[in-house]
Amino acid sequence: MLRRIHLVRVQPAPELSVLDRLSAALASALRVSCHVAADQVDARFAYDPARGQFNSTAILAALAALPASPDATLLGVTEGDLYVPVLTFVFGEAQMPGRASLVSLHRLRNEFYGLAPDHDLLRERLVKE
Repeated sequence: MLRRIHLVRVQPAPELSVLDRLSAALASALRVSCHVAADQVDARFAYDPARGQFNSTAILAALAALPASPDATLLGVTEGDLYVPVLTFVFGEAQMPGRASLVSLHRLRNEFYGLAPDHDLLRERLVKE
């Protein structure tokens, strides 16, 4: 049973204020303890310069290797554009089964599509993802 979520900054990472708001929204929506962890993952090792994107599966493995209590789920949050080799892009990825997951704000932002920023819509998309 999911009892707590640790949000982990994955570089390039969003501002802490984004993670704080996500933490509050997830705690309310899922009725679990949720906080921003001190741990961080530097995703430069997963960057593919030919694609200009980060391999989400490699980052997921690094997240899963972080220490955490057995009842915790780790949710990595990044600004980087993510991919898996068989797809052009992904919004995120999760271990199934497992305790690690990853989400990117890159394609959730209106600005990616040439539209004006909408912080409420971004927060809604991020919580859903």
